[in-house]
Amino acid sequence: MSPRAFHLLGGTLFAANLVSSALSPLAEAVPLWLLLYGFSTLLLGWVVLPSVERPLDRPPDRPPDRPRAGSWSPSVASVLLWSTLLRLPLLGAEPSLSDDLYRYVWEGEVVLAGSDPYDLAPDSPELAGLAATSTAHRLVNHRELPALYPAGAQWVFAGAAALGLGPLGFRSMMSIVDLILCALLLGLAGARAMPRSLVLLYAWHPLTVVEVVSSGHFDVLAMLPLALGLLLWERQRVPAAMLAFGFSISVKWIGGFAGVFALAALRRGRAGWRPMLVGAAFLLTPVMLLSLPFSVDGSLPLGSSSTYGLHWTNHSGVYSLLVPVFGTHPARWICVALGGMVFGAVLHRRLEPLHSFLWLYVGMLFLSPVVHPWYTLWLLVLVPFAPSWGLFMLVSLAPLSYLAWTTMEAGGDWVAPGWSAGLCYGLPALLLGRDWVRRRLSGGRVAETEAQEPEGQGEQSEEG
Repeated sequence: MSPRAFHLLGGTLFAANLVSSALSPLAEAVPLWLLLYGFSTLLLGWVVLPSVERPLDRPPDRPPDRPRAGSWSPSVASVLLWSTLLRLPLLGAEPSLSDDLYRYVWEGEVVLAGSDPYDLAPDSPELAGLAATSTAHRLVNHRELPALYPAGAQWVFAGAAALGLGPLGFRSMMSIVDLILCALLLGLAGARAMPRSLVLLYAWHPLTVVEVVSSGHFDVLAMLPLALGLLLWERQRVPAAMLAFGFSISVKWIGGFAGVFALAALRRGRAGWRPMLVGAAFLLTPVMLLSLPFSVDGSLPLGSSSTYGLHWTNHSGVYSLLVPVFGTHPARWICVALGGMVFGAVLHRRLEPLHSFLWLYVGMLFLSPVVHPWYTLWLLVLVPFAPSWGLFMLVSLAPLSYLAWTTMEAGGDWVAPGWSAGLCYGLPALLLGRDWVRRRLSGGRVAETEAQEPEGQGEQSEEG
């Protein structure tokens, strides 16, 4: 990428975000917004994704590839400056695509008032007094259900309530956290000797801006310690990395898998069980400490987790194909079994934690009964370290599920058109399958080339 292309891309995406903010509320202009979103996303991928993609599963003992000689790389300051500018237009947009933000604000008020959001649903009589004074309560979704999010998230919600942050203040806080996350990704790219421009795939992606800045989704609170843990792991600071993975778990459970893969790597790389047990202690300590205040009554802080796991669905892939054949609950258990097989296959590959987590998450997106667009941010944050059109499109197509707003406005149920799920999962599957076939076919030629490489040149490359 040249400096001119870098700044032209930033300026074009900024203009697109200005137009998106003018369309607010976006839920009332979904088709038009998706056209604008699609243009911005394809432009970002076309400019940033390299023509020759890096290997998607670099072994942990292989040194990272060096950037091509003479290639230009943007400075950290320029990336963060444009990232900040891109977020400003949508900060003032109404959060209409999702109303989860109001539950975050409400549950923070509940914890600050000394009540347990895992025991008391928003419509509980015990919270009637708090509900009467809250500006968020009337906008909370599923008011009959208690809290779902882990304890670490609840403490952040409570901190925001203590600061008097309403919906706009909370979205501003998430935007700042997201910019810190972008800075960490730039550090991780440097540690892996990768071009900084690849971080734009996350930092400048329209989905990141919409879901974090406009909708205020708190996933970045868990993705931040995930990225920090991966950076610390890259620098071989294992205890600190495990502690960071533990904080990721405590905010959103999915973050725990990175820690599990790190524990598996510790078991493989060092003699005995002691390093693994010490790592597990660092991993679980934040989870236990943050959950303890919600468990003094003898109950686990799980709230409506069972309801979510057994009954909720949204824009699913494999699950939606299984339901007509096996029924709702059997289809869920089949997806759980398939997910276990994916987990076992990833463990068997013995990849580094970053790529292990990435491939497990890809499998979960295809198998999960519930896939909201902001769920794909967990994959998008790792795409810069495994740049691929297949992964990029798996994330980028997710907002097609917002076409459910159009269906509902026409008098139907909250369901996106059937073709949207087929496109969201079918096209990425074809692209990923194409990449897999290419790697398999080129494997023999690559091995033959390496075998014929002069000894001196190989040693020089290894030193680099």
